[in-house]
Amino acid sequence: MSLLIFILINAFFACGGNKNENGGENLEPIITTRKTYRQLADEKLIKMHGRHYESGSGSAVWFNQTASGFEINFRGISLSAEFTADWKTTELSIQPQLQIFVDDENDAPSATRLELAVKGKRTYTIVDGLTYGDHNIKIFKKSESVLYGTAYSRIALHAISCKGEIVSSSNRKPLKIEVFGDSVTCGYGMSARPFETEFSTRTEEGLQTYAYLTARALDADLQIMAASGWGINVGLGPNTSVPTWFNYADINCTALWDHTKFRPDIIIINLGANDAAYIRGDAAGPVSKTESDRRLNEYIMRYGVFLETLQDVYGEGLKILCCYGVMSETEIYAPIDEMVERLNTQGLINIHSLKLSEGVGNGKALHGHPTYQTNIESVEILVNYIRTFRCRYNVCV
Repeated sequence: MSLLIFILINAFFACGGNKNENGGENLEPIITTRKTYRQLADEKLIKMHGRHYESGSGSAVWFNQTASGFEINFRGISLSAEFTADWKTTELSIQPQLQIFVDDENDAPSATRLELAVKGKRTYTIVDGLTYGDHNIKIFKKSESVLYGTAYSRIALHAISCKGEIVSSSNRKPLKIEVFGDSVTCGYGMSARPFETEFSTRTEEGLQTYAYLTARALDADLQIMAASGWGINVGLGPNTSVPTWFNYADINCTALWDHTKFRPDIIIINLGANDAAYIRGDAAGPVSKTESDRRLNEYIMRYGVFLETLQDVYGEGLKILCCYGVMSETEIYAPIDEMVERLNTQGLINIHSLKLSEGVGNGKALHGHPTYQTNIESVEILVNYIRTFRCRYNVCV
């Protein structure tokens, strides 16, 4: 009998728990929990961020756009995730890049980075060695989905495992912002060093741009659709119009997007730098004044149609900011202002034009793109302007 009691006591303490931060024993046993994406979604244990779409079988979820990702709450000490990484390019380094935010962490420059350097399905450690307790984990894609016309960089979540248990997901925030943009919104080359002259997703900082930082400053949920080299009408190549993919879960994607999943209060459009290059004829050489005017008129026409579409889908309470200036695309400044004024008089209310920071004195990142400091200046402009609004929930932001 005494031997049996000895064995039971030792078994209890062997399974009994882990060390807490003071070196004592936690009473809660540490179990290993694994949930597939399907289980997480069905049990409402995951909060998705950004546009996303499920695989054909529904067993995985793809999240490809800048600042897209997911949020998990768990009670335990470690967490891992099963991802599939996929990319297509013959020239560039475009492996998917993630950043991990633990608990109250929200500073992207210091957040843990995770590169999915191997194609296919693998398990990655997200966090380990945490003090036993309740933890919030946010995982966002810091790199973009589509570059120019054909290159892509994608990621799918299959399952989450933890030492502990997964608990209920976080609530949606009352304010929602959607951003449509180009390489500026993707953080193109922001962290590239002087000797790095070619694009790489490693130096792309989509969580340090005006878009992500404005949403963070306003405590808003964020959704982005953006691609380097793309525009409103024509970017740096054929078939590079972002609005074309408004009804889809990603650019160059067949999965339709359900707009009821995310109904923004504020939309920021920052598309025009690549259109301006097309209007000037930069990519293929100079064009005549007549041709340049035709391209500009086409850009403004397409822009107006997109604005009408946004209000038709989301309703008249939607606030839209038509932004410009970060790439000094001066030829579109006045035309955008005039378009907005004209649409307001025609009944499309709550549309505004806003000039962001041109970054004078801040230097340039890779290929003339804005630096972190320029993005910070644009955040200040946006936040101050948005705080003059009142969102549809009657909450002053």
